[in-house]
Amino acid sequence: MELNEKQIRLCEENSEDFSDLKALFINCTLKKSPQTSNTRGLMDVAKAIMEITSVCQRVIERLYGQSGELNDKGQYAYYGRAGGCIVTGNEDGIKHCGMEILYSLQHLGFTIPP
Repeated sequence: MELNEKQIRLCEENSEDFSDLKALFINCTLKKSPQTSNTRGLMDVAKAIMEITSVCQRVIERLYGQSGELNDKGQYAYYGRAGGCIVTGNEDGIKHCGMEILYSLQHLGFTIPP
């Protein structure tokens, strides 16, 4: 799978060097080959992005970097803001991804609606 124009631009604008970063992708989908599963599709995009950087991790790290900032009322920067994530499928891996992302957002102060 190839990245779209926006994904390519975001990767090219990245100034961080993650060239020594390694990732192992394991596809545990129940869909038989040669059908492309949602898991395979997401993995292909993630793999393409990982050849340049890990976008989700960078976003969370940047949010943490700003988490000490206060607004005009003296409240933490993310106070009263809603957060969430969308992950397709129903395999155990996506539950873990969702759990990690949502925990990070809650830890920063975001409200996670049901």
